[in-house]
Amino acid sequence: MRIKYREAEQLLNKLRFEPPRQTHHKRYKFRYGGQTIFTVYHSHGSGEMKATDKFSIDLKLNQQQFHEALQCPLNYDEYVEILKSKRLIWSTAFEEVN
Repeated sequence: MRIKYREAEQLLNKLRFEPPRQTHHKRYKFRYGGQTIFTVYHSHGSGEMKATDKFSIDLKLNQQQFHEALQCPLNYDEYVEILKSKRLIWSTAFEEVN
């Protein structure tokens, strides 16, 4: 599955990744409970991304979850549950601060 760079950026925003401060290399941070859990590199460009499979792996999503995230059924809360199930977030260690 190929996606456009614009779609990748929209997905990162939807999943509440913290946007980068610099513009040359875009490293988005996923923060939960006030801590950075992991970062995702998103190249700037136009057209289609060449490394979509790597992008989905960086997001810690399998192909089905990635497809759902792009099609909108997967929201932030469901994404957090996926990360908890993969033990990337511990529900007792971090509580989201809104």
